[in-house]
Amino acid sequence: MRLLRVQVPDFRVLKNIDISFDKDFFPQIFPIGSQNGGGKSTLLQLIFILLHCSGDSEKIEYVVNLLDRCQLEDELDQKSLAIFEILTDNQEEVKLEFFICRDAYIKDLLSNLDGQKEDLDTVNVDDLKKLQDIEQKIKKLNGQRERLKNIEKQLKSLLNPEDETERNQLIRHLFAQEELNHLFDLDIMSSIDRLISGEYSTSFLEIIMDAIQDKLGMTNAQIYIDAPQSQTLLQQTKIIKNILGINKLVYLCQANNQKNEKIFLLCKFSQAIQEEFQLFMKELSSKIFLAAPSTQVFIFLPKATNKSLFKINQGNPDSSNYYLAMADVKKKLSNLFTYDFLPVELLINYFIMARDQDFAQAIETGEYGNNYQLRRQNLNSILSDKEINLDKDISGITFKFKGDTNGEELYPEDLSHGELKRLSIYLWLKYRRIKDAIVLMDEIEIALHPDWQYKIIEDLQEWEPSNQYILATHSYELCQALTPAHVKEIEPKLFK
Repeated sequence: MRLLRVQVPDFRVLKNIDISFDKDFFPQIFPIGSQNGGGKSTLLQLIFILLHCSGDSEKIEYVVNLLDRCQLEDELDQKSLAIFEILTDNQEEVKLEFFICRDAYIKDLLSNLDGQKEDLDTVNVDDLKKLQDIEQKIKKLNGQRERLKNIEKQLKSLLNPEDETERNQLIRHLFAQEELNHLFDLDIMSSIDRLISGEYSTSFLEIIMDAIQDKLGMTNAQIYIDAPQSQTLLQQTKIIKNILGINKLVYLCQANNQKNEKIFLLCKFSQAIQEEFQLFMKELSSKIFLAAPSTQVFIFLPKATNKSLFKINQGNPDSSNYYLAMADVKKKLSNLFTYDFLPVELLINYFIMARDQDFAQAIETGEYGNNYQLRRQNLNSILSDKEINLDKDISGITFKFKGDTNGEELYPEDLSHGELKRLSIYLWLKYRRIKDAIVLMDEIEIALHPDWQYKIIEDLQEWEPSNQYILATHSYELCQALTPAHVKEIEPKLFK
């Protein structure tokens, strides 16, 4: 995937933005420069949320939060948020125009269609949101039902274990599952240990199976109740969907803006067919990533959450707490990465992945692979004079100086912020296997020495050349590592 062009007529500080990214440029790395306050971070976040979240009902809440910052002057007016031109992996150019409007705009489209004027009084555009909500609810219930059935199947295999080691592994895997943890008010780790030691009999597992079956019954009953409502809403929204389809429009969501006015987000899709839109957005969503400083304030969070940064928390763990909200966001938006100190869990999982690949190769060929050693060598090549080691129990990592025969362990304060940042970015790209993607990176130069700011362009190209990188930056050094035609500027411009 490649982003060929982005236009933002008017969103917050962004005015008349029109940036093109030439598909034939090499490397496919484009800095966007401006002085502070130019809206670079806002631009990257707007691109990410519209392209990553708007086609996914489970992430649409972040699009709704963006709309809270919008307003419309005229009741029949519509206002573009952003226009994108995308080059697909099949070298097809697709155009997406996201715009907001009121229900009067949609009804006006309907009134211009012959034979539909008499239906205007029965049309309720709000039904589109009701349908979206009920379909999302049913989707979650179906997912829960499938997970419960899978747990039930695993529990049955525990009742008549053939192999003790396999049984104990299955117990640990089973009790780690979210649905099972929600069913009982148990100390899960204690329950695992007692099951393995034999302190709990098979009757304990039978009690859990009964609870699973009860939960399955309630889930099926709720689906049975909700399904007719979904069918009714489908009929009620048929006229609206038809008129949107005729105009090559797709409904995405509705929200109340900063004036508490109800607005709707629609998308004009150049391919016209809604089914194609959903498939395209699913593919695009998986190919767009955002990396940003952990200190960045994200505009796709609720306003109340962001405003909590200006208040003393006083230990109140409510939903408006910014740091709690961000922890939840990073779980839901897997394509969002923040430059934290060092993502240790990511690093350990990266090593575990290599170990499992080596073991799989040993099963297949009789000889262990060298994935683990190669990955460790590549990680160490990023560190100037230090090397990284995985603890034997795979619970943590240690650092030491290269060639240190004494093996003296280094402490976090012995590692520079810049070293760890380069390591984190490399690790993120490799662990997530980010390829042929659009990678948006905000202030990548933070904590990097000027020489490293210049070299980060070479690093990105070496670490994964198939990606397109769009970098919001203040760094002269970073921009000078590319041709002037690569560098895009927005007001107030970076160069004088």
